[in-house]
Amino acid sequence: MTQLQSQVEQLESQLLTWTISPPPESPPNIEFSYAQLLHQFILDSENTKHAKSDMVNYCKEQYTGNAVQLKLIDEFDRSFDSAKAVWWLTRKTCFLSRMTNRGLRSPEPDIQYQLRFFVQQIHQQLLSEPNPLSVNGTFFYRRHLMSPKELEKLAASHESLLCFSNFLLTTTDPSTMGRLTKSNNNTSTVPVLFRIAVHSKTKFNAFANIDQLCHSPSGSNAILFSMNVVFRVNSVKSYAKNVHTVDLSIVVEDDKHLCAAIHFLDRQVIDGPPLVRLTDLMDETEEYFRADQFADIIIKVPIMIWR
Repeated sequence: MTQLQSQVEQLESQLLTWTISPPPESPPNIEFSYAQLLHQFILDSENTKHAKSDMVNYCKEQYTGNAVQLKLIDEFDRSFDSAKAVWWLTRKTCFLSRMTNRGLRSPEPDIQYQLRFFVQQIHQQLLSEPNPLSVNGTFFYRRHLMSPKELEKLAASHESLLCFSNFLLTTTDPSTMGRLTKSNNNTSTVPVLFRIAVHSKTKFNAFANIDQLCHSPSGSNAILFSMNVVFRVNSVKSYAKNVHTVDLSIVVEDDKHLCAAIHFLDRQVIDGPPLVRLTDLMDETEEYFRADQFADIIIKVPIMIWR
């Protein structure tokens, strides 16, 4: 691996972020509860014809003066089809992957709300695809470079819940472990392999094989998980010299630990349409600037609170 390739991988690895909710006997983590409610409100927002035009106008504002991206935005506005949501997400050098990653990773709730149309389309396409599980269940893999401090925190998070900030791309190829061992020459980071176990009896389908859905199909058995997926940290083990595996398993929606973690903050948020709840969530978590942003939307276009 060249120095440039190593630097690119380092930068890409930093795009993978997550929040953790400690075991049930510990106090809830408000950041985890916040992330789950935010994802829930974005996915629950009614997806009307106005949501797409809101998104297109917002993206044009963000890329004012960028002829290449404005052309792509116009193409998206004219030709987008729900069956090609993942195709648009995986299109290289496209405004959608950049803005989606930025909005979900930080997270930036105002960007997430503006992109709700596209985020929901991706989520729904993943739900509609055939389940990629085998009869005996399946393991999915994602390699990552993290700091020793991050690894130490994960190792101390046995039985905790973990949620990645955005759509999680994985593979069914276990040889990733070998490539990961060979590729790490950076002493400031630790190579880690996330190994995700999904059993065949798990009632869960918010993920799909996207090999044939991508903009540039690669045949790499790529599996994409939706942004609202929650995992349990089962173990962190050393696989080889300076290489670790983090074993995760899917957590279903009615899991008692997950419900308690979300309810901790949800009970403090008023009932109402998703946009109203988003505004109150920002207020409850003292993100007053964000609360004002959503309040302005409600005031200017009252009918939007029902979307």
